[in-house]
Amino acid sequence: MFISEIFYERPKQWGFRGDPYFWTYLEEYCSKIEFPYSESRFVDDIYRIFIKVSGTQLQVDTIVKVEEFAHGGMTSGR
Repeated sequence: MFISEIFYERPKQWGFRGDPYFWTYLEEYCSKIEFPYSESRFVDDIYRIFIKVSGTQLQVDTIVKVEEFAHGGMTSGR
């Protein structure tokens, strides 16, 4: 079993346009990580990955534009 399995079921509603792309990024990243895997390590990884792709720390009300996940729409400037 791999950690990526927790990302198989997609949310019914996304908060921001880039969320589905970040979700897919996390799923692909976790596709090589096997259980057992501690919750604290998972949380640390999420924060580290967010910094890697966005260049900023994940915080409450953090809104950043990540070019890699900007695939059109008004918020992408396209």
